Amino acid sequence: MRPADPERVATSFLEDLFRRGRVEVPEEHRSATSFVDHRSSRLKTHEFSQSTTGEGLALVRRCFD
Repeated sequence: MRPADPERVATSFLEDLFRRGRVEVPEEHRSATSFVDHRSSRLKTHEFSQSTTGEGLALVRRCFD
């Protein structure tokens, strides 16, 4: 058995977080076609914030559920 491709595993994890409504996307990073339900009362375990390098965004864990 071969190990799973790390990029595929990361993409799958991120998709799952979005599907379950666990990612908070700040207003400045949303668009009119955003598929994130920011009004959901689900606990947001992750959020997007500016990366530490200042280039792009980073997914940050806020808490555990």
